[in-house]
Amino acid sequence: GEEVTRNIEAWMIMSAWRGIEIIDSGISSLNTGRYLSSAVLGRALIEIASVVITEANNILATIESLPQPNKEQVVIVERLEGLILRLIWGSRQNDTPEYLIQKNILSYLKRLSKNPNASELFEVYEYLCEAAHPNVVGYERFQGREGIRDGNDLIVHLSPDLLASESQAGNKLLEYTLWAFGWSAVCLRNGFHIVQKSIEDIDKRFHVRRKA
Repeated sequence: GEEVTRNIEAWMIMSAWRGIEIIDSGISSLNTGRYLSSAVLGRALIEIASVVITEANNILATIESLPQPNKEQVVIVERLEGLILRLIWGSRQNDTPEYLIQKNILSYLKRLSKNPNASELFEVYEYLCEAAHPNVVGYERFQGREGIRDGNDLIVHLSPDLLASESQAGNKLLEYTLWAFGWSAVCLRNGFHIVQKSIEDIDKRFHVRRKA
């Protein structure tokens, strides 16, 4: 019981540290007008927060499903250990062992988007992904106005838009980035509390007595 508890704690603490680092960097970027970098960080934060809130609930549900001590309990605990192992050591690289292959992030996002409180999640995430790519969404903030035609030629007027408020594209990028940071921060906080409850339940069930 104690080993499982320690691993759950380790995963949650590492997730919290990663989230705090991204939030800190994102706020610094926003305060200095680097909206593109903050948008990319917002996208990464959504991914971490989505995994945390989903798997924290999965951990709690697994623990609450444990029956009174019997042989079946061993099977459920092994399943929980496998989940934690994948969350800490997992990857999606080609050489990853099958038991460590992590879920595709889109599966988390699509599931969470069904919740009324996260109905905008997928739209925001896709937009922030596009902003990070070399395409029209990523470039439009630097266009002073829409391209105009001069005969058969298309002319693009460039403008280094340092203030998001100076363009519609900048405003949208800022709005979606702030949404990403706000939603993700709430999920990280809630996930942390859910994990705390899970650990308390494990301690009681297995009669684990640990120092704080």
